Amino acid sequence: MMDDRSCPGTRVAAVLLLLTACGETTESTPEPWELAGHAAEQAYRDQQMEQAEAGFREALRLASAAGSSTGRMHALEGLAASHAATGKLAIADSLYCILLDLQQQRLEADSLSGMVVVRTLGSLGEINLSRGEIDGAEGYFSRIMELDRSGLVDLRPEEPALAYALHGRGKVLAARGRAAAADSLRSRAQGLRLFAQGFSLYIGDDMVRAEQAWRRALAHQEEGLGAEHEDVARTAHALGQLLELLGRRQDAIDQYHRAARVYATTAASPIDEARVLDDLALLLQTQELGRSDSLRSRASRLRQDLDS
Repeated sequence: MMDDRSCPGTRVAAVLLLLTACGETTESTPEPWELAGHAAEQAYRDQQMEQAEAGFREALRLASAAGSSTGRMHALEGLAASHAATGKLAIADSLYCILLDLQQQRLEADSLSGMVVVRTLGSLGEINLSRGEIDGAEGYFSRIMELDRSGLVDLRPEEPALAYALHGRGKVLAARGRAAAADSLRSRAQGLRLFAQGFSLYIGDDMVRAEQAWRRALAHQEEGLGAEHEDVARTAHALGQLLELLGRRQDAIDQYHRAARVYATTAASPIDEARVLDDLALLLQTQELGRSDSLRSRASRLRQDLDS
């Protein structure tokens, strides 16, 4: 996908080739199309676009000759991105459409991650926006959300794909002149982007920067969405878990209380409310046993209500 800083046709987000490699790394000798693809990727990163286009074209030829559908898809994605980066949007659009057809065939056969399809749909949505084709862009971003509803992908807040999809839909609304709705959706997307950033730092064991990212997310979400929004509860819960891990007990309790209060007010996610109550109960059990037992009972009732 392209980001807001991209002028039409000048750049495709670096996430494309960072998340996609032209061939899996194995201990065996790489296939010729893999070698060509890796060289093309490096040229792309070095912004040598003519060399990148030629390299991806050669990788595509070699993959087709070898009968490798995986190789074809990787090469097509790189070639499409290279054309988009140099402003050849019509060609990029055509290549992404070919790629999407191949990916959907593999997705239906249960041999491809749905997140790969999400990336292609997002790229097509961005290209359509750049070309002023608002209906087309809306269709592609809507298909991302349909994949999530169908269960073929899981657009979890912990990963950046959900933020990208919502941001894209916000740009569609802006293009239609619905400024207030666009601002609201893009604001939510920014909060989710910060949340996903914090999660990535958290699992990478960078606790200082994870806390900073989650606190920025909380501040942004409270300002843009209001203090009683589900996203605020989710971020507060995650921040509480981090603070508990760091031994900052009272700070963690404060964030757990904050999350539990929002979940109870909105009734948006009983299962998430039960989880935060469990975490809070565990932290209180050594000093406030009665309160801890009460929280556990409440969490249990929430789960029973879901099962009934």
